[in-house]
Amino acid sequence: MKRFKTLGALALVAALLGTAFTSCKKDEEKTPELETGTVSGTVTSDIGSPIADVTVEIADIKKTATTDAFGSYKIDGVTITKHSVTFKKDGFADAAVTITEKSFVDKVATKVDAIMAVACAAIKGVTVDAKNGNAPLAGVTVSLNGAKSVETGADGTFAFENLTIDDYTLTFTKTGCVTVEKKVEKAAFTGDFIVTLGDVQMGSKELLRGMTFEQIQATANTFYYNEYRGGKNGDDYPHFDWSSDFLYTITSFYGWYEEQNEGTTIQIRNREEDGDWNNPADLDVFDSYIYGKKAITADNCKMYLKVRTHGADDSDPTNFGVMVIDPTSADPEAVRIGDIRTYGNDSYTTGCDGDRHDFEFDLTPYIGKEIYFAIGTYRVRTGDYWKQLVIRRIVFAKECPSDWGWCPGEEITELGKNWKLTKEIVRSTMPVTETDEFSGISKVGMQDIDGPEKYRDAYQTWRGQNHFAAYWACMPIHKDSEPFAGEGFVIKTNGGGTTVTLDEPQAYFYAKLPVNAKKTLWLKTRNFSTEHPTYFKVVAITEDCAVNFLEPKVHTVGNGHEANFAESAGNGAWKFINEGGGNDEPELYANFEYDLSAYSGKNVIIALAVFKGDKNDDENKMAIHSIGLK
Repeated sequence: MKRFKTLGALALVAALLGTAFTSCKKDEEKTPELETGTVSGTVTSDIGSPIADVTVEIADIKKTATTDAFGSYKIDGVTITKHSVTFKKDGFADAAVTITEKSFVDKVATKVDAIMAVACAAIKGVTVDAKNGNAPLAGVTVSLNGAKSVETGADGTFAFENLTIDDYTLTFTKTGCVTVEKKVEKAAFTGDFIVTLGDVQMGSKELLRGMTFEQIQATANTFYYNEYRGGKNGDDYPHFDWSSDFLYTITSFYGWYEEQNEGTTIQIRNREEDGDWNNPADLDVFDSYIYGKKAITADNCKMYLKVRTHGADDSDPTNFGVMVIDPTSADPEAVRIGDIRTYGNDSYTTGCDGDRHDFEFDLTPYIGKEIYFAIGTYRVRTGDYWKQLVIRRIVFAKECPSDWGWCPGEEITELGKNWKLTKEIVRSTMPVTETDEFSGISKVGMQDIDGPEKYRDAYQTWRGQNHFAAYWACMPIHKDSEPFAGEGFVIKTNGGGTTVTLDEPQAYFYAKLPVNAKKTLWLKTRNFSTEHPTYFKVVAITEDCAVNFLEPKVHTVGNGHEANFAESAGNGAWKFINEGGGNDEPELYANFEYDLSAYSGKNVIIALAVFKGDKNDDENKMAIHSIGLK
């Protein structure tokens, strides 16, 4: 009996095993094999040409192909499901395309195309040890846009290859050295698309907070003129007014700064979440500052600051000062000019008058040199510490200006009446060498709000776009300007009741230009009236203060307006009517050209002035589209 029971049990186990086996077999049959198909397409560059010898890969199924001379490829045996198709070739940026079941029609996925960006650009260079005779420096970490990095070898060299043409920031770091940053812009990739950085100096000491001497040299804006004004308030209009105060076009700042109604402010960094409250007190190094390059002569050998403060009073003033770096020194250092200055008053200083004199800084030891200078604030204590230095004006002169007056000095009488252009200014103004073409049209307009932010963001873009008002000095003698007119930067006269004269300008701009290979000054402009012409003068002034009112050798007016004309008005002036011209029709501006060959090899002041030439109620305007040398 037991035997029969055992045999029955064994039979039952066998039956169960057979059932299990049969069940597994049926499950396998429920998962059919995926169908396969064909993937094909064409690979082209981002400039539209086909690319041969591109490796096309579907990695998950280990299928590859290579493009032919026409950039075409085909891969058979591709399972009809989701895949990533990658495209690789030296000299181009990798590309990838995703396909799915829906990509296949009748088992064929066509037009699986790719566009590969040309990546044949490269950035190369050498890092050197500034403390060791600029010997090659190994072991410097060079990062590219914070994404990829390399380390310099024994010869100090580094290279990033197979790059797309783009803007890049390179950061150089090494223990014991101040971090150095270099920028490479798209426009630098020309010819063979290789940008070679000169010796990148490491090991230099920090002269100003966060900046080595080399960084200061590379980034400092040139202060061409002897007066810079900040702010929006119309004190002593129009001399101090939002339309003529262009200190904020300077871009060489460090730390916290802001354009306010009262002036351009240098602030103490004080954001708790950024750790600023842990910053130690330091009366040797600026917390924040504006810096630049300036040629010092006997005519502009002292700096005067008209300032006020925010967040300060007599008991707890703003601490600030001026530092100078002499690049001709064997070992350049940041040297403070005089003592640390303090001010804690919401009222402006008063020039050389009253009981709140402008602050004076003596630069006479640097006469005959181009120096780097910085105006900055000091953190006096750690913790929650907030102070602002509001700069209303920076003046370089040999004596203090009056409260709201123009730069002091001897006026050039040959110009006419009340130009406020002194012989000292003419002699000491620095030539503009960064560019010789200037646009009067702002690429960034003013914001539709009130307050200083209405225009300050636009001002900060002007230098980068070679804007006219970032490189020429504004002299609003009687009338303010219109910086953001769509047709160009507008200088103008007052309206009715204004004295008619071709001797005294209503407003003008000037710049010192080097006349070398390019000896023709050109001006594209328009006005806004068919009844009343705009009267203007173009004046050349040599560094010995000889004056010449220029006559145009070419003068043409835009077509399409019957009233267009241009002619001499006497007394060195010209008058014109030309309403044509705008962003979308530059050919309709009036064109004036002036021969500067008499000044070949010289630096010459060019002044462009408008006058109230006849009696009318209009603000006679001159919109400057562009001006330059050719």
